[in-house]
Amino acid sequence: MAIRGEYSDEEKKWLTEVRKLIKKVEYAREESHVGYVSGILNRVASRDLIRRYAQVIGDDNPLWVNEEYARKTRYGCIVAPPFFIHCIAIGAGSGRELLAPPSVGRLTWLNVGGSWRFFKPVCVNDSFKVKDVVFDSIEDKTRLDGKGPRQFLTSSERTYINQREEVVCIVNRRMMVIVVGPPTENPAKDWKEFPLPQAFPDYEYTEEEQKAIDRAFEEEERRGANPRYWEDVTVGEELRPVIRLHNMNDQVLAYALQGFYLSSRAIRKECAGNPDLKAVVEDFMYQSVMGILMTTFGTQMDAMLGHLITNWMGDDGFLKSFDSQYRIINPRGDANWCKGKVIKKYVQNGERLVDLAVWIESIRGWIVAPATATVALPSRTAERADYQEMESSKMAEFQVGDRVRVKHRPEWPGQYKLTGSEGTITELHEPAGYVIMRVEKTDASVLPGTTLVFRSDAVEKI
Repeated sequence: MAIRGEYSDEEKKWLTEVRKLIKKVEYAREESHVGYVSGILNRVASRDLIRRYAQVIGDDNPLWVNEEYARKTRYGCIVAPPFFIHCIAIGAGSGRELLAPPSVGRLTWLNVGGSWRFFKPVCVNDSFKVKDVVFDSIEDKTRLDGKGPRQFLTSSERTYINQREEVVCIVNRRMMVIVVGPPTENPAKDWKEFPLPQAFPDYEYTEEEQKAIDRAFEEEERRGANPRYWEDVTVGEELRPVIRLHNMNDQVLAYALQGFYLSSRAIRKECAGNPDLKAVVEDFMYQSVMGILMTTFGTQMDAMLGHLITNWMGDDGFLKSFDSQYRIINPRGDANWCKGKVIKKYVQNGERLVDLAVWIESIRGWIVAPATATVALPSRTAERADYQEMESSKMAEFQVGDRVRVKHRPEWPGQYKLTGSEGTITELHEPAGYVIMRVEKTDASVLPGTTLVFRSDAVEKI
């Protein structure tokens, strides 16, 4: 039994060493070695690597892949999609030192989101070094009642620096680290006993839903070379959705391209003489395989929303910041609609900026990944007058603790299965307009007690 703030002597010793790493700065390494799966994967943003990444995420924007087209843009060359930076080094920081000794237990990492600040585009043939702040913070999130495993919320910062010594991107990634029992000689058996998040059955699509998916693919719109001017944007307007339907092929491609691999030969060679470390690493690799079989990666969801945003803003826009959360398992094979709306329009430091609320909505009826983003757009004029317009809040009627009911969704493809589900609001996110609800009553394939995310206009007080 684990209780927040109460530790064994072995845990105290381990945490003392881990906390020494807060604010420690180091540069990511290239060597592939045990315990360090988030080092440098590729130093150079080659044309082939950018092309392969664009193919894997399903984004066929010619700005990423067509040299002749790209030369005519303001960049003058091929540039990479925003979240291509994962191909340089996964934006999860260098939490390798968090490996616990067997006396403490084995660890699993859950990617729960992150914040991104973009300063420069990644141009073809740029090369990189990556500077890490090992941990910005480590916070004990173990339940107070002792009814769960030991868990810590960590944040790690990565800075990507190009060959011109320019900071291209800074990522602050949030990870939930869960401590479970010490590993045994049979990691497969260990993980069968681990209390994984609710696993949903494969979704069975109706003919109406399949037609809606086909229409969504056909109706996708890429702004491209047609500039979206800041003056033409209206607060409250919605972005044209992008749809994704991930299958095993997509998962395997993403798994390989983004560096989630370590051969059994490497494990055997580097763990020679250290059976405890070998058990921990094999345990981790088994966990990774389970992940590929059951859910969409956080890095894939970032790319999905990046596709939505770059489609909308066009070649002359620039994604300046992005903050995402991963709120629930997103089963492989589920259709996901990437959606968004404009929530703020303003001028700051001479830039014409737009804030967006963007989200991934599952065919099952809930939001998988809510996020916010800031985009700089071109202007029709050179004026720099102060200006700010925000969407009126529609959440004033809600408070944490309110009981709410999910409303009918007449625009939904097919029957909206969550209609009538009831629960209690646990969080409110303004101005993005997200409501976090703990489900208490439902006829859908979700367990009571599950926490789901909805748009505020999708629920009503009861």
